[in-house]
Amino acid sequence: MKLFTLILSLFFTPVFAEEDFGFIPRKEEHQIVINNRILAQVNDKTISVLDLVKKMDVFLSRNYPKALEDSASRFQFYSSNWRTLLEQMIDQELILADSHEKEIKATDAEIREQMMERFGPNIMSTLDKLGMTYEEARTMVSSDLVVQKMTWYRVNNKALLKVNSVDVKKAYLAFCEQNPPTEEWQYQVLSIRADSKEKSEEIAKQAHALLEARTSTLSSIPEILIAEHPNVSITVSQDYNVTSKTVSPTHKEVLTALSPFTFSDPVAQVSRVGTGGTVYRIFFLKEYAFTPTPSFDQLADKLQEQLLQQSIAKETVSYIGRLRNHFGFDADYAKEMAPSNFEPFAMR
Repeated sequence: MKLFTLILSLFFTPVFAEEDFGFIPRKEEHQIVINNRILAQVNDKTISVLDLVKKMDVFLSRNYPKALEDSASRFQFYSSNWRTLLEQMIDQELILADSHEKEIKATDAEIREQMMERFGPNIMSTLDKLGMTYEEARTMVSSDLVVQKMTWYRVNNKALLKVNSVDVKKAYLAFCEQNPPTEEWQYQVLSIRADSKEKSEEIAKQAHALLEARTSTLSSIPEILIAEHPNVSITVSQDYNVTSKTVSPTHKEVLTALSPFTFSDPVAQVSRVGTGGTVYRIFFLKEYAFTPTPSFDQLADKLQEQLLQQSIAKETVSYIGRLRNHFGFDADYAKEMAPSNFEPFAMR
C-alpha cells in the first residue's frame, strides 16, 4: 500500500496544505477567469488549460471539497499547481504511449471500482458538479490506472531490486554515525572565589560539609558563608541544561561521576571571568538522561522505506528521460507553449 501511494504522489503532488486555505464560508464575490489554450502536445494528444482544470477539480473534489466550493481557494490552488501538473500530465502521456507499445490496459472491473472510489456512489451528480461527462471521467480513470501499472512495471520493480538488506545495514551505520547516543544534564554550580587559592579551598570544603550534612541547601550556602567571609565571592548559578554536544569538557568530567541529587567534591578550576585565577566549584546534579541510538530493528523498516523512495525517485527520472528520448518529446517546445510569463488564471 505504501508503494501504491508513492506511485500516485509521483504524478500529482500539490503544493499546499488544507490549513493554507483557511476555509471560511463566505458569499462568492469573485469569479475565476480561465485563459484556455493548448499548453503541450505529446504524440497525438494535446493538453490544454481546461484539461488541467478538470484534473485539479477532480483532485479537490476528492480530497478538499471545501476548496472546490470557494473561488478564492480554488484560484490559489490552480495558480500554485498548474505548472507542476502540466509536467506530470506530459509525463503521463508519454507513459501511456509506452503502455500502447506494451499493450498494457485497465480492465472494465478495475475502472468501475476506481470510478466508484473517486466519484462516489452518485457518480453522475458528482460529474455534473465537476462539469465532466461520464466518458471524460472514465478516460481519466483508465489513464491513471494504466500509468500506475506502467510505473509499477517500469519503476517500482527495478527500485525494489536495488534495495537489499546490505543497503539497509549501511544506512543504519551511517545513521548511527550522524546520530550518536545523547546525554542530557540539568545541574547547578556553587562557585567560591577568595583572594587566595588556599582560602577558596578552605571555604569550599566548609560548604561541602554543610551540604553533606544536609543542614543547608545549595541556595542557602552563600548567605551562610558570606556572613563568615564577607570579602569572598560565593554564588549559585541558575540551572544549566546541556547535552553531550553542548556541555563543556571540564563540566562533563565532573558530571559523569555524579548521580542525580548528589554533590561533587570541591573542584579547582581556572576562572574565565576577569583576570582568571582559581575558583572552587561544587556541582549539584539534578537530572540526567541518556538517550541511546535506536536499534537496527527499530529503524530497519523506516530506513528501507527511505531507500526505496530514493530508488523510486531515481528510477522515475531515468524512465521519464528514456521516454522523452524514445518519443522525441521537445522540452523547449513545451516551454514556448507555456512561457514563464503566462498566467492562465485570473480573478474578477
